[in-house]
Amino acid sequence: MAEHAFSLFTPPYGIGVPQAFHLSFGLFYAWLAVKLFSGRPWTRVLVTVLLAIQFVGRFFVFAFIDNPWIRLLLIMGAAVTIVVVWMLWFVRPVRAFFR
Repeated sequence: MAEHAFSLFTPPYGIGVPQAFHLSFGLFYAWLAVKLFSGRPWTRVLVTVLLAIQFVGRFFVFAFIDNPWIRLLLIMGAAVTIVVVWMLWFVRPVRAFFR
């Protein structure tokens, strides 16, 4: 989700398809994050599928964009994705903390 927010503040500025994509998906991920705390199993599956698609998409962006800063952000985003998916499936939730 951080990449979606960051992309809105990096050149090229303006509103177009990339900005609309990142804004809408950033909001969608935020909504899903809130839904995760409700304990519904479909949210965990949907977040995992979306993160997997985004993970694969990073390889294409990495191949087509040669800017080292963007590539670094893609690598950091991939690492965050791996950690989030691992936490979604292998870390027991601490529900008492969120009540």
